[in-house]
Amino acid sequence: MALQLPSSSSSTRGLNYDIFLSCGTEDTLFFTSLLFEALCDRGIRTFTDLEVVDEITPALEEAIQTSRIAIVVLSKNYASSSFCLDKLSKILDHFRDKLHPVFYQVDPDDVQMLRGTDDRVKKWTISLQQVANLPGWQCGELGIECYEKMFIWKIVEEVFNKIKYVLLDVADNPVGLESRVQEVIKLLDLESDGGVQMVGIVGIGGIGKTTLVRAVHNLIAGQFEVVCFLHNVREIQIKYGLKHLQDRLLYHRHGEDYHEEGIKLTCSSERIAEVRHRLCRKKVILIVDDVDKLEQLQAVAGSPNWFGPGSRVIITSRNKNLLVSHGIERIYEVSELNDEEALDLLTYSAFKNKIAPSEFKEVLIDSVTLASGLPLSSKVIGSTLYSRNVGYWKSYLKRGKWVPDEKIQKTLEVSLDGLETMEKCVFLDIACCFKGYSLVEVQYILCAHYGYCATDYISALVRQSLINISSSGELTLHDLMRNMGKQIDRRKSPGSRLWILEEILHVFKYSYFTITDKIEIIFLDLSSTEEGKIYWDGEGFKNMGNLKTLIIKNAHFSQAPRHLPSSLRVLEWQRYPSQYLPPNFHPENLAICKLPKRCFVSSEISGLLNKPMNLDDLSFDNGEHSNEMLYVSCLPKSEEISVMVSY
Repeated sequence: MALQLPSSSSSTRGLNYDIFLSCGTEDTLFFTSLLFEALCDRGIRTFTDLEVVDEITPALEEAIQTSRIAIVVLSKNYASSSFCLDKLSKILDHFRDKLHPVFYQVDPDDVQMLRGTDDRVKKWTISLQQVANLPGWQCGELGIECYEKMFIWKIVEEVFNKIKYVLLDVADNPVGLESRVQEVIKLLDLESDGGVQMVGIVGIGGIGKTTLVRAVHNLIAGQFEVVCFLHNVREIQIKYGLKHLQDRLLYHRHGEDYHEEGIKLTCSSERIAEVRHRLCRKKVILIVDDVDKLEQLQAVAGSPNWFGPGSRVIITSRNKNLLVSHGIERIYEVSELNDEEALDLLTYSAFKNKIAPSEFKEVLIDSVTLASGLPLSSKVIGSTLYSRNVGYWKSYLKRGKWVPDEKIQKTLEVSLDGLETMEKCVFLDIACCFKGYSLVEVQYILCAHYGYCATDYISALVRQSLINISSSGELTLHDLMRNMGKQIDRRKSPGSRLWILEEILHVFKYSYFTITDKIEIIFLDLSSTEEGKIYWDGEGFKNMGNLKTLIIKNAHFSQAPRHLPSSLRVLEWQRYPSQYLPPNFHPENLAICKLPKRCFVSSEISGLLNKPMNLDDLSFDNGEHSNEMLYVSCLPKSEEISVMVSY
């Protein structure tokens, strides 16, 4: 029978023994002693209760609590001992499906029929029925010594194969983990042994991909001949190269730890051939964690035929497109924690308890909002605020809305490391200015801004889980990712994008003394704040020779601009405060123009249209949504212009 596995929440911490071996009645003493000796000879750390006579001692309870799995030897006389039955109940309470019986000269069906003889009979009967239905080993009459040794050897080898891998540390409080583990297990289709399955796990940094795959490893690793978990693949390649990853995989063939001077294969093709040679007939579980380049997969899991029937390969990445390009069809996208899960995780991290003091109720709710469903941020925020008073919580949360925690920031920034330059630029544009905009509108704006199509860059960001497109066609991204992008822009590209009211007003006020030729985008939207009038002298745009995109919404300016840069490619200004554009404005680069229709006299519109332009979209908006198409012959490079009008 196949051995069951430790639960996904197990870890190696606090475990003193691999096996808790429980002897039955006197008729099993000799067999149990031989099995104990064989387990120890195989290097399996084993505790046995052979010398424990009739009492469950503290030492016995501690051994039960600190063992990975249990083996209980049952015989036809087992139910005659109240001590054995009490001990069985205690073992079952702790190990559950990690208990594996040896039916010594007794049939499992007969075990279910056994009955105790005192007032604890009901609990004992249930225990006997449970253990009779667990997978284990059955041996009949063992009169021949060689047969007995072969049977014990079989048990030892099966046990060794199940415990030879190391249980990985998962989490102290694995909130929301069980349901996600089960989803991955479904994709792995472990019941099908015929072929090899590759499964991908994707999500943004800090979403819990590694924790999830560690839990899956602990749950299923015992079902495979070869177990290999390649951690931190992205970092390993940077530090040591692909050879290191391949050598780690080769050494896991024998369950050995990797060391640098092991395998003397000189080139990648030789190592790939060796991997295939060693593993093509083995049932392998290979986990490749944090992949960011296709060459990494090609080096360690180039094709399903590298591995034997029944093998499974699990790959975690932030880039869904990378997995798809490797031919992986089964992909699990890790979801954010819901509010209840985030609250549980944050509470445990902050108070080391599942229940928080009542005075922290309000700040805990605010903390969940700040964490935005990311397990990493919930843990970091909770740990940072551990043992702090309510006042400190409020101060931290107020600061955290604008300046992300450094640990969270560093983890999220890794997501941008593999991006091309233009992909990074487009991500920062969206993070700083265009969250919530329709995909189509952003495509038009960025195409005009950069002078060429940005659709491919947006698609790349979606594939890498950096942004999403809602069912209504709007661009969305995680709040922490958005804040991270804003911090990067302020740190690495200061002044190229302006979206904060105070900074924009500062530039307008001190335009004569401020370096403004780096500014490429100004985005001002006061729709989410109280509308107010902005007082300025109209000179703010005078020295902005590289300004390409100007979008102003829901803001009342005290007067019209005296200058607009001729570099503008996108001009959108709701409530533009004049009927006229600046006379020195030359819109030859303008591709998108959206201005309020009511502010213009017909001669001004005519004058605008007769200036040399390359307009893709000219829109005059009266605040309504009726449309009609207007054909303008004076624009040779644009056949259609969309004009928003109302009647």
